[in-house]
Amino acid sequence: MNIGRCGQCLTMLRSEAPVVRCPRGCSQRVVLKPIQIVGDQAARCGARCRDAISSKCDCECGGVNHGQYAVRYVHDAYGNSQETWTGYVSNAEDVDRVVIGQMEGVVERAMAAGASAPLTYVGAGMTGVVLRSGPRSYKVARNLTPTRHSSFEAEAEFFQACSRVPEIREQVAQIRKFDPYRLVIIKRYVPRDPEAKAWKNETAIWELHKRIEATMIPHGWTAPEFKADSYVLSEAGPVLVDGTFAHRVGLVLLQYATDLLDERRPWWDETPRDLAFALRMEVGRTLTQDQIAPLEARLNER
Repeated sequence: MNIGRCGQCLTMLRSEAPVVRCPRGCSQRVVLKPIQIVGDQAARCGARCRDAISSKCDCECGGVNHGQYAVRYVHDAYGNSQETWTGYVSNAEDVDRVVIGQMEGVVERAMAAGASAPLTYVGAGMTGVVLRSGPRSYKVARNLTPTRHSSFEAEAEFFQACSRVPEIREQVAQIRKFDPYRLVIIKRYVPRDPEAKAWKNETAIWELHKRIEATMIPHGWTAPEFKADSYVLSEAGPVLVDGTFAHRVGLVLLQYATDLLDERRPWWDETPRDLAFALRMEVGRTLTQDQIAPLEARLNER
């Protein structure tokens, strides 16, 4: 495999062919360098390798992942550019470099879940990529690991719970659908008010966050992790659009633990020990010792 950069538009390219044409309009002829395996390959493969723009790889992947996040176009052995996700995303040039290597799968799963081109890249976080298609937003997991299954299921269930609570329903993005196989959360897209200034709304965002927390605790959920960019400043005021790290409490947590133990839902990244700890943490707050005792005994037996 060869790697290199277009001298005119600076686009990173990767190909089995040593010479290719840059597909980004400039059609520049680009001579690529073979990926060289150097050192003893003892280093762990990580972001340093995937973000690389050089042709030398010294980690355990043996060049397989080298430059994955930096490369925007992949060519076949004949130098022909493959049709990639960039043909479906109208603002592909705005995509953050850290997720470029995952965008092909992200776009594929978004469209399989109902999105239609052209898609608009909205942003990316630790767990997912957000795309817009018409009046809807699609939060797509960056990968399909057990941890992502667990976090996306919790986030989708949190938004579903919020949609049933009139007191805060209008301040939380309305969920339309959750695809549990492709890990895509589909919500109403909330447009930003171009006149709204984040620094002027810091107090309003924090007060809304506290109100969501206080309102949702009796319904079995904490508020998500507090981040200002989890809220969109719409013309109607702040709206929560990111539910990452909302946690089950109370009877919802009790039912969740029961479903896991009865094998009505899969164990993703949870362990019996972690679940028992979560239950004990809620004693005196949203649960009693008598409520958790039977489940705690079953968890200790696993």
